Amino acid sequence: MASKLAQARLGTLGLWSVGLLGGLVDVDSVAVAAARLRQQGLADLGSASGAYLLATLANLVFKGGAVVVVGGRKLARSVLPAFAAIAAATLLALAW
Repeated sequence: MASKLAQARLGTLGLWSVGLLGGLVDVDSVAVAAARLRQQGLADLGSASGAYLLATLANLVFKGGAVVVVGGRKLARSVLPAFAAIAAATLLALAW
């Protein structure tokens, strides 16, 4: 619902903003919303995929913060390098 309204009013920027915010909570809902907008012809491939990638990145950052706060330094040293690699790959895909 929010993604459709944001896409209609603000175009790609709106859809990407909803993806970024929605990703803090759940990536799956952003993926479904972006796919539906694409399927309905309301969003182009770049906008829909960008929303999903930004949601993934936001979710990764949120979970990385949770690892640091809840898991502590030792767990963070184990997990954050992999998170950084995934974030780098996501940014590359977004730039591509």
